[in-house]
Amino acid sequence: NGLLSKLSRAVHWANAKIIYAALLLYYVLRNDAVTMADKSKIYGALGYFILPTDFLPDILPILGFTDDLGLLAAVFMSASQYMDADVNAKAEAKVIEWLGEEEREV
Repeated sequence: NGLLSKLSRAVHWANAKIIYAALLLYYVLRNDAVTMADKSKIYGALGYFILPTDFLPDILPILGFTDDLGLLAAVFMSASQYMDADVNAKAEAKVIEWLGEEEREV
């Protein structure tokens, strides 16, 4: 029971982090200063994230989101220059709306 409980919390935490990263990228897209090259990368990463069939199916416990996370992380680096307090606040608010107040510390 202890292991399953800990794994459940870890998966929930990891999923919240992935959702937060995807939301940050989503809100960055709304910034007019983002270059078309960066927007293309973001659209590609977010498209892959929502694609029901990908390299590692999302239904696989823990492993299912590792490919999504890797791609989001790669794009995240080039998009991070556009992330300001407003983008962070919007992404955090949406995570809280979807997952609850306990995810406030994403």
